[in-house]
Amino acid sequence: IFETDGVVVKINNLKLNDSLGFSGKDPRGSIAYKFKAEEATTKLLNVTWTVGRSGRLTPNAVLSPVSLGGTTISAASLHNMDTIKKVGVKIGDTVRIKRAGEVIPYVIGAVEDERNGTEIEIIPPTECPVCHSPTVRVEGESDWNCSNRHCRERMFRNIENFVSKEYYDIDGVGSGVIRALFDANIIMDEADIFFINNPKNIAEMLELDKFGETKVKKIVDAVEAAKKNGKAWQLLASINISNVGKSLSKVLIDNFGSIPNVMKATYEELSEIEMVGP
Repeated sequence: IFETDGVVVKINNLKLNDSLGFSGKDPRGSIAYKFKAEEATTKLLNVTWTVGRSGRLTPNAVLSPVSLGGTTISAASLHNMDTIKKVGVKIGDTVRIKRAGEVIPYVIGAVEDERNGTEIEIIPPTECPVCHSPTVRVEGESDWNCSNRHCRERMFRNIENFVSKEYYDIDGVGSGVIRALFDANIIMDEADIFFINNPKNIAEMLELDKFGETKVKKIVDAVEAAKKNGKAWQLLASINISNVGKSLSKVLIDNFGSIPNVMKATYEELSEIEMVGP
């Protein structure tokens, strides 16, 4: 038995199918039908908060484990306070959950008939769960944020993002490696990664659990390769400048030629670029 989330119906004639062509990226000779997403009910036991690289606090539902689509679900993101208000859930509720695209579990609402009055309203934290600095919210936005730019979790998430395939793409240096090096204070920011190849750092890495000579050499070689082959737009996109992701970084480097030139660009020069608004 194989789980499936739908079926694709195709014209059973290759010549006719090919002659129909495409609408955008969609073939005209095929059509997909999705089955209605499976739902389950379970208890919302608690809400925990995680800190992202920008300081954004994300609420996460802690659920009583329940089977859904062949997988046991015990946690789901609640995204932000606006989502919590929209779905109207409280801690202690019996909640309905789905899996977005049959993959990511999410809470779609409470079973209000099963409430008994002991349920607890979900409120945003007044302090960061990691560094305990006060939380802040920009007026008009739904997200609450850690106010401390030097929060250890924010620093770790920045480095984790920096090395990821989406950004600087340092092969073989993933989240687990970064967590181990960060917790050991071998790297404390993105720049430290490029100085990993010194005797002190190598000696400290070799003392870590599951860091043998072969693994340490692979890490050092991967960083050296990234230093040699990395592109300016990758570096610019990786350092967590608000609103500057991959696409805009490429445009900025194409227009100004280098990161130093981007740093010196004036408001007027930036405003002339098609992708940059006020």
